[in-house]
Amino acid sequence: MERVKSKFGSRFRLIACAFIISAAAAYILSAYISVITEAEDDLTGIPPSVSGAPDILSEDDVSDKIRSAVMENMGMTRESADAALPVRPDVSAAYSAVLDIQTDRLLYDKASDVRTPMASTTKIMTFIVAYDECSDINETVTVSRAAAGTPGSSMHLAEGETITLHDLLFGLLMNSGNDAAVAIAEHIGGSIEDFCELMNDRAAEIGACDTCFKTPHGLDTEGHFTTAYDLALIAAEAYRYPLFREITGTGTVTLGGHFLKNTNPLLGKYEGVAGGKTGYTDDAGRCLVFFIDTPDVKAVAVLLGCPSSSERVSDGVKLLDYTTDNFRTYTLLKRGYTVESFAVSKGRNLSVDAVIDSDLCATLTENEASDMSVRYDRASPFVSSEGFPLVPAPVLYSDILGTVCISFGSTYSVSISACADMSVLRKTYSDHLSDMLKMLPYVIM
Repeated sequence: MERVKSKFGSRFRLIACAFIISAAAAYILSAYISVITEAEDDLTGIPPSVSGAPDILSEDDVSDKIRSAVMENMGMTRESADAALPVRPDVSAAYSAVLDIQTDRLLYDKASDVRTPMASTTKIMTFIVAYDECSDINETVTVSRAAAGTPGSSMHLAEGETITLHDLLFGLLMNSGNDAAVAIAEHIGGSIEDFCELMNDRAAEIGACDTCFKTPHGLDTEGHFTTAYDLALIAAEAYRYPLFREITGTGTVTLGGHFLKNTNPLLGKYEGVAGGKTGYTDDAGRCLVFFIDTPDVKAVAVLLGCPSSSERVSDGVKLLDYTTDNFRTYTLLKRGYTVESFAVSKGRNLSVDAVIDSDLCATLTENEASDMSVRYDRASPFVSSEGFPLVPAPVLYSDILGTVCISFGSTYSVSISACADMSVLRKTYSDHLSDMLKMLPYVIM
């Protein structure tokens, strides 16, 4: 009997202990859930159980905040009065374009999408391919008979002459050397045909879809053409190369025994002109590509099919004045600008910021700058009780959380994505257990 009572007592104690442990665990779990739930009510968007919740921060509210930041960045303390519309110049060139280098906005256009020969402005692409494909800019090139005998403009190479690729590139762009173009093509591509294939591939990468190269120099050849817009894209790409800017901005120089003189008629004579490339053939007419570089605007101007050298110069001056007098590039939003914060449900972090990951710029006339509107659209339709937009975990770095669109009048707008500034993983069971253990001291108290 005593043994039975002892055995029964042991079982009772075990059951009682199990019951107490279970009750304590249930209490701890219940308290943890209660605390976490209340925190999530405030931070991650579970609908409020009581009235009087704060007003939800709307997309319009965020738009107004962005607009204020943009006005500050533009130096606008208040709404500006309407400014006069710029007067568009009339040029003699058959085809023309002015492209802003920083924003790729077309600032001026005259038949810029029509295919036409481009003469020696071809050599801008010859430079790009040669520089990209060479293993050493100072490697030695041996001039072939074909290269030395190329007709037209020349840097006066001799058959069998050895010269560095660096010096050939100067002769290519400054003297507009057709002989240099062929020497470069043979050295880099093995043949003119293979080099031109590289030129066409590179043009496609740049986005010059209405361009076809048949030669590296631009002498009149059937099927060799571009458009003013395509050539502006190619020139804007070339301007990103420091060596290209150095060469096209040099007036005169002697290299490898060759005296070289820049053919650009605007260089050194007009403030704001930073370099360029000329061209002429019977089919192409007088051509000019030149770069505008001032504190307010950076652009490339293209003139194709000018009737004469004097009109080519006057056209260039007209486009230079039109661009520098009427346009300015503004940084609307700076890289790292926080658009808003998003709450994250079931994430290891409670929130994530939506930021601009690159500068947002726009090149505008004064009239356009005075007529600005901002629209912001969230990617997530959910909003927390505290007014925070809500996204579910996981969130990956650079996930798009919203889009900012800034319009100037009815004709021009720019947009950029607001992206997550960090990754937020979804909580696992281990995370919840860790959280419970961290909360234990507070629960017991």
